[in-house]
Amino acid sequence: MNVVRILTVAVLLCLVSQELSAWQIPTTNFVMNVDYARFQYDQESAYMEIYYGFYPKLITFHQTGGAYSGAVILKTDLRDAVSHTVLRSEHSLLPVSFADTGAISASGGFLTQAGYALPFGEYLLH
Repeated sequence: MNVVRILTVAVLLCLVSQELSAWQIPTTNFVMNVDYARFQYDQESAYMEIYYGFYPKLITFHQTGGAYSGAVILKTDLRDAVSHTVLRSEHSLLPVSFADTGAISASGGFLTQAGYALPFGEYLLH
């Protein structure tokens, strides 16, 4: 009976270690840098650009189909600073994929940008 238990535990450990080896898990917390710029768009509105930057090595990747895939889920809410009315609300999925783990470590930062034409005013970014 003890032999069966030992063999069962050994098989389970092998299965778990194979599944865990398919994951590339970062050792530090995810960090995203955010910046913005505002410009005059026309006589009645402004144009706001929001820039998002992150490092792929801080994303959890899973090996599927011969590549390592991960993603960043980005939720952006722009609110009027006075009324707190939501002017823009967006959810974006930013997929990131690499052929091997060496490419993940060697890659630099990723940048993405969103732009909005808005009435003149003050805004809160959530």
